[in-house]
Amino acid sequence: LGGVIYSYLQCEEIKQYYHIIKRICIFIGSIGWGLLFFINRFQNLVGDANGIVIGGYYCIPTLMMCVTAFIWFEIILKDRCNRGVTYISKNTWGIYMLHMLVGTAVLKIQNIYNFRCGIALNLVKSIWMILGSLVIICIAKKIPFVKKLFVF
Repeated sequence: LGGVIYSYLQCEEIKQYYHIIKRICIFIGSIGWGLLFFINRFQNLVGDANGIVIGGYYCIPTLMMCVTAFIWFEIILKDRCNRGVTYISKNTWGIYMLHMLVGTAVLKIQNIYNFRCGIALNLVKSIWMILGSLVIICIAKKIPFVKKLFVF
């Protein structure tokens, strides 16, 4: 999805609508945040998670927030951090394939310090999962046959 969105945002005719796209992203991201909060509150009220929202990882509102954050940062940071944003955008398939491996590897550290699942911690976990995945991708792309796994 990141690669498709990235290539779509690079079209010249789309660039003139960036101001509208930013507003739509804020709106959709806010709806996603509100839905996630509502679902979480409802599950706490009922006392049963049913696997829909435990940490918010496997649900549509999280996807909505991730996609809109990706688009927002691609548009806003494009001129400031073009190489970093471009590298992450082009490697979203590899990040997706490796992020659970990196997250599981670091899970022991999380359990030692008994972190609670909050917004700040989820942000830190997301950053280290993305950076860890990017390091592995960068190394793997130097290996001739392995690099084909990460090129979509």
